[in-house]
Amino acid sequence: MSNDELEELKKSTQRGSRVEEGASRNSRDFVDELVDAIDEVQNGDASKTLSLYDPKLSAVMVALQRDPEQLSEWDMEEVDRSAIIRTALWRGLEQLDVDVEAKNKEAIKRYATENADNLL
Repeated sequence: MSNDELEELKKSTQRGSRVEEGASRNSRDFVDELVDAIDEVQNGDASKTLSLYDPKLSAVMVALQRDPEQLSEWDMEEVDRSAIIRTALWRGLEQLDVDVEAKNKEAIKRYATENADNLL
């Protein structure tokens, strides 16, 4: 291996400082982060499920399942535990960032486009 090849290899494997890494990360938008997260979930590097421990919230879920009329304004097709939690979480995220669902859809489209060759 020549000195030029060694230098090129060194440059390609050398990491920057944490400050440089943070600046690079900040220049990415949330959709970029979502695309990376989708890739991690699809490849098994991140879990496809969510779980939490909250006895108070668990009691609320049981009560809502027993009395789905409480959710009539939510216009849900199904009223099971997962659907209630999914709907509540999406609604909560939308209050924090109105465009979160649109950003997620954009990320899914971008991921599908970038990985179209790997689908078949």
